[in-house]
Amino acid sequence: MIEKQLIDTVVLIVAAGVSNRLPGNIPKQYINVDGRSLLRLTIETFLCHPNISHVKVVINKNHQDLYQNTVKNLKLLPPTFGGNTRQESVKLGLESIEEINPSYVLIHDGARPLVSSELINRVLEKLHVSNGVIPVLPIKDTIKKGINKGVPSSIDRNDLWRIQTPQGFNFKMILEAHRSAEFVEATDDSIIFEKFGKICVPIAGSDENIKVTDQNDLIWLKRILSTKTLIKTATGYDVHRVGPGNGIRLSGITIPSDKSLIATSDGDVVLHAITDAILGALSAGDIGHYFPTDDERWANTDSSVFLEKSLELMKIKKGHISHIDVTIVCEEPRISPYRNDMRNRLSSLLDVSVDCVSIKSTTTDGLGLSPKDQGIGAIATVSMAIIDTKTQL
Repeated sequence: MIEKQLIDTVVLIVAAGVSNRLPGNIPKQYINVDGRSLLRLTIETFLCHPNISHVKVVINKNHQDLYQNTVKNLKLLPPTFGGNTRQESVKLGLESIEEINPSYVLIHDGARPLVSSELINRVLEKLHVSNGVIPVLPIKDTIKKGINKGVPSSIDRNDLWRIQTPQGFNFKMILEAHRSAEFVEATDDSIIFEKFGKICVPIAGSDENIKVTDQNDLIWLKRILSTKTLIKTATGYDVHRVGPGNGIRLSGITIPSDKSLIATSDGDVVLHAITDAILGALSAGDIGHYFPTDDERWANTDSSVFLEKSLELMKIKKGHISHIDVTIVCEEPRISPYRNDMRNRLSSLLDVSVDCVSIKSTTTDGLGLSPKDQGIGAIATVSMAIIDTKTQL
């Protein structure tokens, strides 16, 4: 059991490389898979872990635009620019968090997007009683050397192991080790730690925690994700009366009007309906469970606050929105002049492409929400992809 506070644990994600083994001009850590980049998938797992206090990413200085687009709406420490080698990038990253002075640091490859909470737990648990921890996996295939020289010979694989990340360390020790390793060439941080005279304790790694290096890895990653991704669909509905006011809030924008929606909050029925739809897809209750209408704290609150709560819960469950469809039901105002502004605002709030946001409007032909008893309603349907962390291959 992890004690509640390894709270001063910082994760350092190394993503400064320039891949040349994958097709295209986009560095591998920014390749889009299942609606998100490899790097974002990696970051989100650590951000959602209760025993991680901060996440810092080391990036290539030429990738700033790619990085900012990838981490949109994520709460991270400012990135640090890497060096010419992975080793140099890690050292620069460690020095950038020296002011924070955490007790522990986990160092992870940005191209290992399937790191699980269970693996992080195993590293943290052992790190609490050790100065260095590495995830390992046994070699299952026959190993030979000398093939390039034409004289192959077998190697006993019984004590050969594959090493993964995240690797966990006492922060001061690994920082000192890197500073002392100027003339040591190393492919990972455990080598540097051991050269410094310290011991890395092995723990069980994960076969799914693959590092994407070439096209075959990318194909395998997509196969794993396809077996672990659940598609869920849910609807949300909200309606409010209209009364005298100074503007109607819909989809996060204000439509000029001498009327307003009557509600405890700003009355944005679109955001309320979307929030309920997201909560429905997560089987996480409804908006009233988190924000009761009789609670004065929510008086005149911007409804984006409610939406942010549902998105926070979605992130914890490793979900992301694939598509959203909204129907606004009202006699007035006319929606069509504001449709594009609404779609753009929802795209920003939900962090999805505007192509994944649909807004329609209709009336009830006087059968309800009539001018005499006017109100505005909204129906939202959300399609959500969730990575099922319980599914094992």
